[in-house]
Amino acid sequence: MKKILISLAFVLFAFQLLATHIAGGNIEVKYVGTNQYQIVVKVYRSCEASSAAMPTTLTVGIYRLDTDVLLSSHTLSSPAITTNLPFGDSCYTPTGLCVDRGIFTSATITIPDHAAGYYIQTQLYARNNSITNILNPGDTGMSFYTEMPDPALGINSSPEFGPYPADAYLCVGFTKYFDFGVTDPDGDSLSYELVDPLACASAASMSNGTYPKPYPPITWRLISGSTYSLANICGGAPPMAVDPVTGIVNASPANIGKYAFALKVHEWRGGVKIGETTLDIQYEGLNCTVDSPPLFTALEDTITVIVEDEICFDIMSYDDDGSDTIYLTPVSSEFDLIGNFVAPNPAIGSPSGDYYYLDYMGNDTLWIPHFLDIGAGVYEGIGIIPLRYCWEPPCETVDSVFGLDLTTYSLGCSGSDTTVKHVEIAVINIVPPILLSIPDTMNVTFDDSICFEVYARDTINTEDTLFIEPTSTLFNFAGNYIAPISAGGDSAYYLNFMGQDTMWMYNYLYTTNLAVGAVQDVPLKYCWKVGCGDVFIEDIDLQFMAYSTKCNSDTTYNGSAIHIDPPQGYVNPVANVFTPNDDGKNDYFELEGIADPCYDTIQIEIYNRWGILVFESNDPEFKWDGKNKRGQECAEGVFFVLLKGTYGSQYDPATGLRIPNVVDDQFHLSLFR
Repeated sequence: MKKILISLAFVLFAFQLLATHIAGGNIEVKYVGTNQYQIVVKVYRSCEASSAAMPTTLTVGIYRLDTDVLLSSHTLSSPAITTNLPFGDSCYTPTGLCVDRGIFTSATITIPDHAAGYYIQTQLYARNNSITNILNPGDTGMSFYTEMPDPALGINSSPEFGPYPADAYLCVGFTKYFDFGVTDPDGDSLSYELVDPLACASAASMSNGTYPKPYPPITWRLISGSTYSLANICGGAPPMAVDPVTGIVNASPANIGKYAFALKVHEWRGGVKIGETTLDIQYEGLNCTVDSPPLFTALEDTITVIVEDEICFDIMSYDDDGSDTIYLTPVSSEFDLIGNFVAPNPAIGSPSGDYYYLDYMGNDTLWIPHFLDIGAGVYEGIGIIPLRYCWEPPCETVDSVFGLDLTTYSLGCSGSDTTVKHVEIAVINIVPPILLSIPDTMNVTFDDSICFEVYARDTINTEDTLFIEPTSTLFNFAGNYIAPISAGGDSAYYLNFMGQDTMWMYNYLYTTNLAVGAVQDVPLKYCWKVGCGDVFIEDIDLQFMAYSTKCNSDTTYNGSAIHIDPPQGYVNPVANVFTPNDDGKNDYFELEGIADPCYDTIQIEIYNRWGILVFESNDPEFKWDGKNKRGQECAEGVFFVLLKGTYGSQYDPATGLRIPNVVDDQFHLSLFR
């Protein structure tokens, strides 16, 4: 009889030890000193009325990673227990959830150097029997597992999970985001992935304690033709997933239930993986009462910007409650979110807010009670998150479209409090209309002096440099250009220009290709005297183009012409008598008519009755006053004239060719006083 009672007591003790209804846990390794460590095991227990108590002891084993050989095992007891962890936030507090936490901490353990490193394991049997996505969860144990590098690496502790989150539950039909607050005490890099939860070791699948590998994964459950799996942990869409960089998990279960999952954290140093730790946990899917998700202020689907014009555009997400912590994540593979971001100004000493923007969406000053860049392109705020981007699109972006995906959500409220918005930034080019004014066709003839003015204006852009550049070749633009009057610096002006007393030029430029540039208004002036070399041209084409430094600026062309009328000469018969007596009548002997000053050639010789040369000239416009070559008055009498050359040319109107009037004559000339 005594033997029967002892056996019965043993069975009852074993049931209490094994039927713990474990909800999750993880192992952390803390560096104490050279080859000295502490092992911390966190155990989460479902504290429903039917659940067994938190275990009072557990055993962990340290195994060589390459051989699975046990280095040492350690019994951890006297856990620090926190009962009935809090759940919920200001928006929603779930009912019926109960989780206790026990933290088991070892004494200092010496772990010798070993190049391959170690893994630490403990297991508890069994899981919560009401888990939805695991087959036979009440008969499935749980392995807590972590890996550590060779202690010769030096100071290294494993990644640490933060406090058990108050929002450790899921909301049916809504996408919920949650963060386990993982940190690394040594500043090592971390990456994240969801993995299959592990069952107890194959060697002892229904036992507590520690055992070497292998640790098989749990078996996912098949319900109504749909199998839960690592790719479908809790059903619903989108499926549960983790951001491999931030560790933020999202889930949207389709049904009420308890869902087990495991988050593995990889530890990296210098680009080399040195360890890992896994949190095995269960979250319950509830019919949450949720508030409205954060929204975006009125924001057009397409933001149009003009190339090479600086534009600033504002984006704001907000929560109607005004007090929720919200997040905003802009993502673009095309738009430079970092280089074009304009951070808000810190509000030094102001009680109105931590930060502020000026001239934000119609507000002179927008105060921001909380603003934080938490990394990985995620911004955090309370009630509102305003962002500002300023950009001057370069020329090569004309007709490009930049996609910008915006996601705003809240971690402070339960359920799917996420809003997404896709915005496109379209770069366009508005070609500025350019006014180019030049004079009408001008008519000139030999020895005329003219000045003409050219003017261009950019009718839209008040800051772009506009140029006028001559494009024709016959006119001497360089030699006939009249520079404006300098006003100092790069300013200049013309007086009496096109009816204006003063025409100013700012940022005045004169380039090697004879272009004149200035901001918005460009006046220029040319002055010219018609010379002999011009009379055969007949028409001089004046062509100009005006263009802006604005990207892809259209070019305006305009032209005029100068028509040159060649001198039309003639010669009359020459008188054979003249009277140089200073009475103002017939005082000179000269050719009569209109000369061609550019092309007439004359050779005249005058002899007295004794054959002495008294006058000679090769000037078509000669005048003989009756004096000899010594300046003495010649006596009255008859003189002999030799005249040869051309005088008073004509020009063929059809061909423009010169038709000279030939003069070839010998005659007597009488001089009377």
